[in-house]
Amino acid sequence: MKKIFLSLFLMPALLLIACTNLDDVNRRLDDHDARLKALEGMVATANTDIANISSLLDAVSQKVSIVSYKALPDGSGYELVMSNDTKIVLKNGKDGNKPLVGVKKDTDGIYYWTIDGTWMLDSDGNKIKAEGKDGATGVTPKLRVTFDGYWEVSTDNGKTWQAVLGADGNPVKAVGKDGEVQLKISETKEAVTIVFNGQTFVIPKNGSIPGTDPEPKPEPNTVLPILFVAETNLTGDPAGETTFTESSYDYGWYYTVDDATKMKLPAGWHIPTKAEWESIVPDEPYCSFENSTKTYKDVKETVTVGGVSATYKADFTINSGKKSYALRYKSEDNAILSAWRYEYIKNSDGKHALEVRVRLLGASNASITIEQIGSEGWWLADKENDVIRIFPAAGESANGTQDGSGEVWDGNYCGYFISSTIWAPNQPYNYMMYLDDYSAKSSSWKQVNAGISLRLFKNQIDTGL
Repeated sequence: MKKIFLSLFLMPALLLIACTNLDDVNRRLDDHDARLKALEGMVATANTDIANISSLLDAVSQKVSIVSYKALPDGSGYELVMSNDTKIVLKNGKDGNKPLVGVKKDTDGIYYWTIDGTWMLDSDGNKIKAEGKDGATGVTPKLRVTFDGYWEVSTDNGKTWQAVLGADGNPVKAVGKDGEVQLKISETKEAVTIVFNGQTFVIPKNGSIPGTDPEPKPEPNTVLPILFVAETNLTGDPAGETTFTESSYDYGWYYTVDDATKMKLPAGWHIPTKAEWESIVPDEPYCSFENSTKTYKDVKETVTVGGVSATYKADFTINSGKKSYALRYKSEDNAILSAWRYEYIKNSDGKHALEVRVRLLGASNASITIEQIGSEGWWLADKENDVIRIFPAAGESANGTQDGSGEVWDGNYCGYFISSTIWAPNQPYNYMMYLDDYSAKSSSWKQVNAGISLRLFKNQIDTGL
């Protein structure tokens, strides 16, 4: 009887202890989740700040200018449009518990990364450069937090990681600070001054900035855009001299973006931007070789021709038979109004390529319609002055930069042509012009370490046709 009484007496107590322990476990789990979310937010904020500061530093060192800027719809910051076709989004306001990532110039005149006001050091105790010398791009590190709560840094886009060390040589604890992101923008007639996270960046203007007198408009381009394009691909070892291939169908060398941007180019030529490529090959779906018939009219195109960015209208028609046609560069004066014909072709040697044929119309032929241009018979007459560029389907090198003697992927089927425009900030991709038997477009992208074709554009042309 006593044993039964004791059991009945102890059961509520045991149940109470069990419930209490379960509540404690749940509370600890909630606390753990909260700390985990705080750490995730802190890492995301740190990496976003690093990307933004890196973009601003690159803009200053590479003499990139601001085309325009505007406040974000929710009032949380600004979007900057840069002259190299990139955008930078800066956020302001309170950011809660966060690390203060920044840059500071050392005695050697170079900016290095800082965290919470002290130098960000790698595992060897070295400061991490935020900018290179002579306009070169610096290192854009990535941060993460270890399971035991310490910062780690990667300087190779996340391939390897190492502890962030403090001035005492010990790993830095990932402890944020309550604070507010400092973002102030002011401007003069010549430049925009940005104060972000305690660092000041002065970037020149290029175009119309809200709140200022409009800049004088550049002279309209009067040169047919296709004339800026080299007739053949580039060839030659990037460590030595480079030149142009002898034939339009020659593939030339395969170059990575890194090699292409560092090597010596023939005088008077440059690597085209995405906007320059779009002046030749429009975005999809307007240059298609599919077996169908479609027409698009009054399509707005903002392109760069001869260093001048402008918006024109165009009409496109797609006819079955591996051809597309366009009436491009419609404007008030129709100075470079022109007919364009795109075809995926094969020459007598069996080499595939994109052929772009262009005929200047001008204001005197403004009555010509896309329906006329879309007829093959129209192109058979008066073709003596047509300008033609051939873009061979060279494929992609399997080993980065090379002379073409090694393994090649998709050779004689598709073509990739380098653009100097990055696909997204701090991402290892660049835009490119792409072609195959289905379409051609200038909005494709590829990894910067891929070996592909390089077609240069002229810096300027002194005379027209």
